[in-house]
Amino acid sequence: MAKNKITKEELKSLQEIVGKLNQAASQLGNIELQKHEILHASALLKGDLEEMQNALKETYGLVNINLQDGTYVAGKED
Repeated sequence: MAKNKITKEELKSLQEIVGKLNQAASQLGNIELQKHEILHASALLKGDLEEMQNALKETYGLVNINLQDGTYVAGKED
């Protein structure tokens, strides 16, 4: 029984497309990993910010701090 085959050119094109699709899937996986790492780092930074805010509140009370020059004014309770 004879085997049916596509042309060499068609096979090459098909292999290239599947290879590019696999490469894109791999890149997406890497991007998702980077996203996860960035989200984790962001959560840690938010915790650091909260600690710093609490320490400043203990020292200066409730104030609004200018991040450009460090000056502050009394804040209002919510």
